Amino acid sequence: MRWLLKPVTTLLFLLVLSVAGALVWNGVPIFSEPGPFSRVYRYLTSNVAETLPNHAFPELVVRCYSGDADPLYRSLSAAIRDLDWQVVSTRPGVFGVDAVVTTPLLRFKDDVTAELRPADCGVQLWVRSASRLGRGDFGANVSHVMKIVRAFESRAGVQSL
Repeated sequence: MRWLLKPVTTLLFLLVLSVAGALVWNGVPIFSEPGPFSRVYRYLTSNVAETLPNHAFPELVVRCYSGDADPLYRSLSAAIRDLDWQVVSTRPGVFGVDAVVTTPLLRFKDDVTAELRPADCGVQLWVRSASRLGRGDFGANVSHVMKIVRAFESRAGVQSL
């Protein structure tokens, strides 16, 4: 039985190293609020990330922008194209864009939806990213949401209110 200890320990070490590597690769803020334990648990058990008004993760809180929805929508569409994601559909009537992101290493497909919605504060950006396979995404979907927000703000020259 003692002969089994070294291979099991090695496999466990490689597993932990792989998870840590995937989290770093995806560029998620592991040490931000609400803390690393909550975040790692979420990244390992959820395959969806979406913006919500009161989300526990600050990067997933719905953002609001001043300005007219039409030019902001053009910037949103261009920003998603700039990310080299496959745009599946654009929905100008509701200021929405649907895209598919293919992960670089294992070629998994993640479905992303971004919409601009009129609100009292101006125009809100709502984003949802979901993996087609698996129960955990190692933070890939949170990373997709963060990339859309950064690309949109850069392209539109705006910052959230």
